[in-house]
Amino acid sequence: ESNKFVLSSNLHGGSVVASYPFDDSPKHKDVYSPAPDDDMFKHLAKVYSNNHLTMSTPGQCGDHFDGGITNGADRYDVPGGMEDYNYLHSNCFEITVELSCCKYPPVTQLSTEWKNNRQSLMAYLEEVHKGVKGFVRDADTKKGIAEAVIMVEGINHNITTAGFGDYWRLLVPGSYVVSAVASGYFTESKNVTVSSGPAVEINFSLRKLSSNQPHVDSEKSQPEEPDTLEVLVSHINKLRDSSHREKQTFIEPMEFKH
Repeated sequence: ESNKFVLSSNLHGGSVVASYPFDDSPKHKDVYSPAPDDDMFKHLAKVYSNNHLTMSTPGQCGDHFDGGITNGADRYDVPGGMEDYNYLHSNCFEITVELSCCKYPPVTQLSTEWKNNRQSLMAYLEEVHKGVKGFVRDADTKKGIAEAVIMVEGINHNITTAGFGDYWRLLVPGSYVVSAVASGYFTESKNVTVSSGPAVEINFSLRKLSSNQPHVDSEKSQPEEPDTLEVLVSHINKLRDSSHREKQTFIEPMEFKH
C-alpha cells in the first residue's frame, strides 16, 4: 500500500488458467463479477494464457475455460482474494495464475513447468508499459504533486500519483478523458488516444486555487467524491459482510507432507 505498484500476479497450482477480478461478488454467488477495468483485466489474462505453451488449449486438468482465462467469481466466489485487495486498496492491477494441475509437482517436472510459463511471465511483465503515464506538477513551482488522483471518465476506478507526482494508468486501446485532481488545485482534463503500443505520456500542470477563490468553486471543478484510497477502503468495508464472517469457523488443515 505504501508503494505505487502498477502490475502484479499471484501464483498458484491446482489448475492451468489465468483468473482475473473480481474473485468475490456482492452476494457471494458463483457469478461473473466484473471490475470497472474488466476489459483491461481480460486483456492481461489473455496475454498470459496466449503466451503459455498449454494454457489456452481446452481441457487442461479436466477444466474447460474459454481461451484459458476466467473471471474469478464466475469460477467460484472467493471473499478476500489478493487480486481484489490490490485492486481496491492500491494502484496495482493483479491477476491470479494457476500454473499446473498438480499443486506439488515433482522435481522432475519443474523444468517443463518453467518452459510452459517462461514466455508468459515475460510478456505479462511488459504489459506494465501500456496505457498512459506521466507527471502531475504544480504549475508555478513545477514540483510534482504526490497523491493526486488520476481519474478516467467512464471507469469507476482511480489511482494516485507517487512521491514525485509520477503515475502509470493501465488502459486498453481506445479514446479517453483523463483528469488529474488534487486538493487546493483546479482540476485539469485531457483527451487521449491509447494504442496497443507503449504508454502515452500525458503530463498535467495544475494551477493553485487563488486565496480569494471561493472554496465551493474547487468542489465544482472536481468530480463529486473523488475515489481516493480512503474512499475505496470505505466502499470495500461496506461490502465485507462482517455479520456473515462472524458466524464462520476456521479449521486448520492437517500438516502436509509430500
